[in-house]
Amino acid sequence: MELRKTRLLFFLLLLAGVAHFAQGQALEAARNDQIDRQKTYLLDSIVASGLVRDSLVLDGPNIHPATPDAAGFALIGLSALDHLDKLPEEFRAAHDPEAT
Repeated sequence: MELRKTRLLFFLLLLAGVAHFAQGQALEAARNDQIDRQKTYLLDSIVASGLVRDSLVLDGPNIHPATPDAAGFALIGLSALDHLDKLPEEFRAAHDPEAT
């Protein structure tokens, strides 16, 4: 009887550990997905001239204007991506002389 309780306790602890690990993996995957979505949006909003569009449309031409406050948000976004080491190489080479 005591061996059964010990096995049951071990099984429950093992199950709790596996569930905790799986939850952490799912959370990390969701976090990475959100970061990639934000990176895509940010890079799509930066125009070749360096201006940043206020918003993007799903279909059709982007007719939204570029504004200074959008550029500020883009700079913050680029800084966050750099901090997370997810900044694309073309942006990294522009401000890091050792990257070239």
